[in-house]
Amino acid sequence: MGIRVNCSKRNLSVIPNMNDSITWIDLSKNKIETIQSKSIKLPEKVIYLDLSENNLTTVKGNPFKRLTKLRFLNLEGNQLENLIYEKLFQSLSPLEVHNIKRNSDKKNTIVFPGDAFANLSSISTIKMNGIPNTRFGKSFLRLRNLKVLDMSGIAGNCIVEYIDSKMFSNLRFLGVLDLSYCNVNDIDKGSFSNMPKLKHLNISYNRQLGFASMPNVTYHLNKTKIKSLNINGVNCIAGVGTEIKCHHLLSLKYTNLTELYVASNRLEILEPGVARNLPKTLEILWFAENKLTTALYVLEFSTLENLRVFNMSVQKHPPKFPYSIIDKCKVKKESYNDDFHCHEVANSHTSKIIGSDQIVTWDFPPNLEEIYAYSSQIHLKVPNFSVSAPSLRIVNIHNNFLYSFEGPVYIKSSNNLITLDISNNFCSHLSPLLFKDGGQIKKINISHNDIGLDLEKDVMGKTFEPLLSLENFDISFCRISKLSNLVLTNSSKLKYLNVSNNQISRWNVKIDHMTNLSLIDISQNRIRSIDEKYLVHLENAFQKSKLMVDLSGNLLGCSCDNQIFLKWLVINKAYFLDIQQYQCSFDKISFSFQDLDSSFLLLENSCRSFLTWYLTGSVSLAVCISFLTGIFLVRNRWKIRYIVYKTKLKFRARDRLNVHNSTNLNYEYDVFLSYTGMERTFVVKEAIPRLEINAGLRLLVRDRDYLPGLSKVNCTMTGIHESRKVLCVVSKRFSKSKWRDFELNMAKVEEIKDRESTDFVLLILLPEVYNNGYPSKVMDLVKRDSFIEYPEESCAHGDFWEKLIKMLMND
Repeated sequence: MGIRVNCSKRNLSVIPNMNDSITWIDLSKNKIETIQSKSIKLPEKVIYLDLSENNLTTVKGNPFKRLTKLRFLNLEGNQLENLIYEKLFQSLSPLEVHNIKRNSDKKNTIVFPGDAFANLSSISTIKMNGIPNTRFGKSFLRLRNLKVLDMSGIAGNCIVEYIDSKMFSNLRFLGVLDLSYCNVNDIDKGSFSNMPKLKHLNISYNRQLGFASMPNVTYHLNKTKIKSLNINGVNCIAGVGTEIKCHHLLSLKYTNLTELYVASNRLEILEPGVARNLPKTLEILWFAENKLTTALYVLEFSTLENLRVFNMSVQKHPPKFPYSIIDKCKVKKESYNDDFHCHEVANSHTSKIIGSDQIVTWDFPPNLEEIYAYSSQIHLKVPNFSVSAPSLRIVNIHNNFLYSFEGPVYIKSSNNLITLDISNNFCSHLSPLLFKDGGQIKKINISHNDIGLDLEKDVMGKTFEPLLSLENFDISFCRISKLSNLVLTNSSKLKYLNVSNNQISRWNVKIDHMTNLSLIDISQNRIRSIDEKYLVHLENAFQKSKLMVDLSGNLLGCSCDNQIFLKWLVINKAYFLDIQQYQCSFDKISFSFQDLDSSFLLLENSCRSFLTWYLTGSVSLAVCISFLTGIFLVRNRWKIRYIVYKTKLKFRARDRLNVHNSTNLNYEYDVFLSYTGMERTFVVKEAIPRLEINAGLRLLVRDRDYLPGLSKVNCTMTGIHESRKVLCVVSKRFSKSKWRDFELNMAKVEEIKDRESTDFVLLILLPEVYNNGYPSKVMDLVKRDSFIEYPEESCAHGDFWEKLIKMLMND
């Protein structure tokens, strides 16, 4: 291989002496001014010599005489005025690539002398400036290996302006000619037809040419081996839309052209018949950066049987400022016979309506593999239609306005579609049937759309269910807040999943069937933790497919309630991208992912201490609540029992009794009599005769009036509720009886809740009670004078009953 020496950018002013074993020398970007055969001795074995970007102004003698093995010589970017003279390169017969671009030449016309290149028998590529009125001498007829001539102004200086029919007549073996950015204004008819080996012709970005010059450019190109024609940017930057007419490219019909580039030409429309008359051998058609509008010509592309790649991207974009203002380009006028017209388009190329559902079928070229129509300002609600594209592999229509995909899109006779890019289309609706025929697609990009609501509704995962071959899936920036766990249930071949920059708070996508999954990007979402069930899925994937996960940009929970997830992160941290940059949901928490192990141990110890306090506090709180609840229930037990029984009474269905005559027709009884068994004699012999028979009051006496078969509690509650007054015969046994205590307290609650009266409950205190002190249970009634004492002397009994009757009759 020899020794390689790189002396670039070393501020050298002379070429240093070098070892004879050196074969590769780079002296570019220095300050060398002169090359003289006497002053330098370059190694004889050198193959590569780069002297570009120096200050060379003079080449004297024959400095390259000894370099008999040199294959690459670069003199670009210097100031050599006497660069081409006889015998300068006579020793360089092995030279293959010669670059003399961007060197000064003050002459207006240059004819390369025969002897200058005569001995370059191996030369295959010459890169040089384009100079007005250039002629290539007859010596070039001897350069049978010269295949590439690069005169492009994009990396050099080129001002050719006018190309006559004899300019390239001696380049009989040339295969590639680059005249881009050469300020060409006019081209003679058939100027490129004298190069029978010509395969690639580039005349792009010669703005003055216009489509009007294309008949001259393409004339007799069928006499060459032309394969690629680049006419990008041959129209002025600013102006109204242009049109390609049939006569502009008609001569191409008889060539074997495979590539045609017509980008950046303000092209708005093609005359019907243009596409149909393009050569059937065409494989690549490039219409990017124009102003295309859809018209009948679109249907003609189906006739291009061998078309593989079609690019109509970046349409209707304004020209760059300020070039469109300062551009002095003038539109060339047509000189061709305007009466020339193509034949009418055959009806077979129009769209067909098939089936009962009126599905539109669009026929594509049978061999079309790639379609590019991104950034083309296409405004469309994608309908249900059918595409006949048996060879289609790639569709890229991102950055348009395809705001709704109704679908399905039927792809007839195609099992080849592998890449689909519909990202950044302001899409807000994605039909569950859109990918019905998408079982073969491997890569889908739907990012930068607004399909989150549709995916949230798709609980059963029907939208992406047909994607059996999917490997690369991007749904980032889609405002997704929730995904069904079945969203990718059939995509077992998935390798890369990007759901970043959404609003997902819970990760529950089923991935345990994806044996090839290598990366899941869930960054920039709202995930705080992951459920244990899906942690198992991820852990299995780590082992099966070496899965990597990106959770950056999520504010993870770094608290005690998230210990399980954090511990799992510690164990599997090797499978998370940039885990050192992860953040917690609260900045005040002293948890750092840069030292994850230590941070988790500190958290675990803190949580263990906190757990003790938590359990102690919880038990204490439970005891306190139980104690306070007990106190509340004891103090309010009668109210609670009353409310319970009262509620039961409201919903208990029973027949109402006929209302008896009483002093108040709103109540069935005047008095509910509460007494113990020891006072039954008093009730039968004293109370009933005095109150019921003599005074006409209706008494409710439990031993007489309680209905058989009903519970004692229900009878008591019903009796109190249906009585105007409650009269308690209080004895020593009364204060000790639980049932009498129940009756008394229920009566008190009834008095407060329903009667809003202070004389609903009355007491008859027997001598054995008031002579020995009042019981505490009745002190509240004694204090408000809701009692009467039964006298021991029989002579006072009459006054007692009269007074009691008045108290009972008082409302």
